[in-house]
Amino acid sequence: MSGPTDPAEAHFDKGLWGFDGTAWRKLQLLFGYGAGYYERVEVSDAGAGNYTVVGSTVPDDEVWVVNSAMMFASVAAASVCEIHVGIAAARYYLSLTGSLAALSVLQYQGFVVLAPGYHIGAYWEALAASNVKYLTIVGFKMGLNL
Repeated sequence: MSGPTDPAEAHFDKGLWGFDGTAWRKLQLLFGYGAGYYERVEVSDAGAGNYTVVGSTVPDDEVWVVNSAMMFASVAAASVCEIHVGIAAARYYLSLTGSLAALSVLQYQGFVVLAPGYHIGAYWEALAASNVKYLTIVGFKMGLNL
């Protein structure tokens, strides 16, 4: 028999293995439902300016699926507003508008898979003073069996 045969061998410590009746084989990547993902990040302050609000970062052993993200500012009139997926200093736009002068809510509806290390964030530019802002994210978590 060729290939790995003894589950005590060193290469079995990586990934998920199973015996198929004739040999030990590495199983395909498996996902399992972990929990719902609901998060609201709020910032309240009196200063005018640019603000970024960031949700939690996906841990190494999970993948998160985001179905909805909504950003809100109590005083509209930002010149740029965006909902984005981010990792480190990079941002990838999901929803972008040039101005929220006529409305205070920007929402993304879709299906975004966040790999470990990624997060959902919101950015407002040129907000007025005395502004409450928040980002609400809804989705679910999946355990990652490596």
